Amino acid sequence: MDITVKTCSPLLSCDDVDNKNKNEQVGIKLRKARRIGARYIVPASSMRGVLRSLTGIISGSALDYIDENLWLCQGRDLPLGGLGKKLYLAEVIKPGTAFEDGSVRFGEAMLVRDSALNFIREEYIDNNGNTRQELWIDNPNSDSPSKSNRYDAGHPYRVKVSGRKVNTRGGEPHEGAFKQKEAREIVLDRKLWLDYQGRNRNGVRSTLYPGDLVWLEPDNDEGIIEHGGQVKSIQWARWGRKGVNFLQKLKEHGLQDLLPDYYKNDGLVDITSDLFGSIPNPPKNSGKNEYSSFAARVRPDNLVFEEGTKTIQCNMASMSSPHPGCIAFYMDNDDYDTISLEDLPKGYKVYRTTKERGEDAPWNYDVQPIFENGGRAKPFEAVQKMTRKAELVAEGSVGHFKLSYRSLTKEEFALLLLVLSCDLRIGGGKPFGLGHCVVTGIAVHDEVGNKILEVVNPKKASVPEAFMEVAGPYLKRAELYCKTQEPVEKLRYPRAVNDKGNQKSGMVWFVQNASPKKNARHGLQTQWVCGNPENQKLQGKEQIRAQGLKRFEPLDPASDMLFGYDVGFRFVYGETGNQRYMTNFQKGGFRNESFQRRENTSPNRNSRQNNRDRRQ
Repeated sequence: MDITVKTCSPLLSCDDVDNKNKNEQVGIKLRKARRIGARYIVPASSMRGVLRSLTGIISGSALDYIDENLWLCQGRDLPLGGLGKKLYLAEVIKPGTAFEDGSVRFGEAMLVRDSALNFIREEYIDNNGNTRQELWIDNPNSDSPSKSNRYDAGHPYRVKVSGRKVNTRGGEPHEGAFKQKEAREIVLDRKLWLDYQGRNRNGVRSTLYPGDLVWLEPDNDEGIIEHGGQVKSIQWARWGRKGVNFLQKLKEHGLQDLLPDYYKNDGLVDITSDLFGSIPNPPKNSGKNEYSSFAARVRPDNLVFEEGTKTIQCNMASMSSPHPGCIAFYMDNDDYDTISLEDLPKGYKVYRTTKERGEDAPWNYDVQPIFENGGRAKPFEAVQKMTRKAELVAEGSVGHFKLSYRSLTKEEFALLLLVLSCDLRIGGGKPFGLGHCVVTGIAVHDEVGNKILEVVNPKKASVPEAFMEVAGPYLKRAELYCKTQEPVEKLRYPRAVNDKGNQKSGMVWFVQNASPKKNARHGLQTQWVCGNPENQKLQGKEQIRAQGLKRFEPLDPASDMLFGYDVGFRFVYGETGNQRYMTNFQKGGFRNESFQRRENTSPNRNSRQNNRDRRQ
């Protein structure tokens, strides 16, 4: 096949190394578009991934691979200890790996009040959970313990300083301490260490190192730990992460068809693996390998753009890893009073496309910047470790790639043509709408060069008439997928301003609009509102319902826009002082300026006249 592709939005395909741009400020590096000679390219390996992923979506294929240590977690849902139960702290001696167990020195913990320690938390731990210096005390029961930054006979208790308090009520003990030198050494199974990494991929401390202090969860009702076999989990904080293991969840729900082929016992593979090849990756120590590796029968080459293709330079918005434990976005339950991690994920992840271009395009850093604590956007020059300046292949560019195939059935050939008729998403930056492409021409030749089929500007989600019958099972899925690729307005990260007015980011939005209920296994929180919010979808309502990602509606692709995007607010308290109400909603205006949520109280002509009027 000779395939012609046209870009509908800029495309990101960069070199692996940074190149300094002499025309830019010192320190800013430009990631140049990948090229061979004078032509820009997308590597064959990327094209293979594009086609394989889309084939899996349209055919409803199983997962190609599953991470056994993927845990779905959101926030803290595991309180350690309690009335009459013991707490255990441990110092990491040797972290475990995928191949060997690890060891810790553990002991029973005692809790210490922050007020008794009288310390500045930031002096001992940073925002990433890294220990700046150790904290040792003489007596956890003292109202004013003596402190030291190293062990000695007079300071035998080492304190585990938490990065965030477990309980904010004043006067209660928060930090843990134990006699580290008198603790016993035990070995913890490698699975416990892998589970820790799985639970904390989106936490402040994803990897443990020798010398770190961790909490241990007992694996018995008595809450006792005497040896490694009685440890259920390793936790970074005393209010830990329970979560659910994704692989275990699929098995419990009986969804064996979604598991990769190498988990099944029939030695067969689905149509996507059959087309694009497979390397079985059976679970460790299972002894299973139901089929041998085999090569692909569909092999794309590099996508090569025509000579003279234009590029644009862009200060890229920052990209983060997906967070599949986010209940509001990923779990398949429209009832936000019962939604939880016990529900199943919604399915295949599909990235949307955008109508906006130029300075308003969502891939620009100025549109979706990183904010500092003062509420202002950090300059692009200050965030080079989190983003990059990139050279993008311009919208409207034309490229070509060849695809060889071997021994396809009529159904497989029809599926391949159907995939090529759909919107393709190529390269990086897909969450911003980059890499939206369409195929404008397909010329198919046999092994001796005779043209056997030609399709010009293929109709979306369709195949030539001769293949319609065998493509039937896949047509509706292809049509639904193409609907998701219709461009929409405001393709953005959700973000909001907190009640102190000094932070605005996606984290603030999730905390206020999509957080799980505290101390409950099901449901999302709601917020009470007062006044008359400017946002028209909230006017007259007493509560803001928690927002989940709405189910996609093919007839209205823009209907899943989040109503709380780009809003600011502050909290006021009710008469009892216990109920918080959100008020003073302001929408929009989030670009680089700081969000001003209070009126201007500085003296001026109007304020002086208002004061005179009030006195009269």
